[in-house]
Amino acid sequence: MPRREPPATESLRSVIGAGPSSDPFFRALRPLDLLPADQTLAALLRGVVVENVLPAVPPASARILFADLAQPSGTLPSPMVANLPVRLLLGAALTVACKSGPPTLPPNPQTEAPLGVDLAPEHIRRGSTVGAAQGVDTDRPDGRVRGAVLRHRDAIRECYERVLPASPDAAGRVDVSFVVETSGHIFDAAAETDAPALRQTRECVLAILRPLHIDGIQHPMRVTFPLMFENPPLALTIPEMLVFPRMHVAGSDSVAAVVHAGSGSLTPDEVAAVLSLHTTDHRACYVPLLRERATRRAEGSARFILSVGPDGAVGDVSLGPLDDSVRSSGECHLNLLRATQFRATGQRATIAVTIAMRPQEEPTPPPAHLR
Repeated sequence: MPRREPPATESLRSVIGAGPSSDPFFRALRPLDLLPADQTLAALLRGVVVENVLPAVPPASARILFADLAQPSGTLPSPMVANLPVRLLLGAALTVACKSGPPTLPPNPQTEAPLGVDLAPEHIRRGSTVGAAQGVDTDRPDGRVRGAVLRHRDAIRECYERVLPASPDAAGRVDVSFVVETSGHIFDAAAETDAPALRQTRECVLAILRPLHIDGIQHPMRVTFPLMFENPPLALTIPEMLVFPRMHVAGSDSVAAVVHAGSGSLTPDEVAAVLSLHTTDHRACYVPLLRERATRRAEGSARFILSVGPDGAVGDVSLGPLDDSVRSSGECHLNLLRATQFRATGQRATIAVTIAMRPQEEPTPPPAHLR
């Protein structure tokens, strides 16, 4: 009786016979039809599959199907022999699929074009304590965006103030732009500025904006938001500085303690304390008038505007209203004020100073006929 081939071999021969001869995969398997039954699996193991079939199956996932056929052993475990035809069929299908190229994917659905939204400029002033998002209408989409950004107004102002110690006069505009999707996330955030000193501020602001999430966005928006960073001089008005011949002048030690204890911006009290260090000198500008017969009862005031630089030095002094009776003392006071040195704060300041000059501490009463 002729020996019956194992089921696996019969199945393999049927698969090979059914395959088209034009296909490289099946053409590589065709020699197996000519081998005796007991040599079919060995040939498949050693030559055809390992050397011809596997290179014809490009995907890594298909090559795994035949990985255990490349074992050095000459015998095949029975479970592997049983499913060998299935492996070959699957490998053939994968080969055909790879030759046919990647599947054609449907086009992505069209996304809604972002609406252009130009927000009004936001003015951020050095040292400003304006509340975040005050007066913003968050019922409108643009208001929601503005409100979400201005909730971080203090952090944005700090981005600006960090550059001021190195660049005391830094100021200008940073134009921020970004896209808000309906998910509320921000994409394509960018910022531009013409002020070189604000480049660090620009990057700091972008780091704040990129992680933001804005709720209630129904349509995507492309937003432009100008930020105006302002650095106006600090404006201070000092209480009237009184000088008269017999006044008591405070000790310089106590005044110096007030000055050295200061920090941050100049304050009216600190400026008044610094000016009081020169009270004796200002009094000396006035007292000589009282020695002259024509001006022995001279009484009046002079107003000065001081421009103070970031280093605390007085750069310019302008003379304001000056009473005629004490006009000759004006130049003396002006020179003293020019030489005054304040604490360096990194900020410019304008200081209004009024010096009142009297023969005595209290104002002279008007003549009887004018009462």
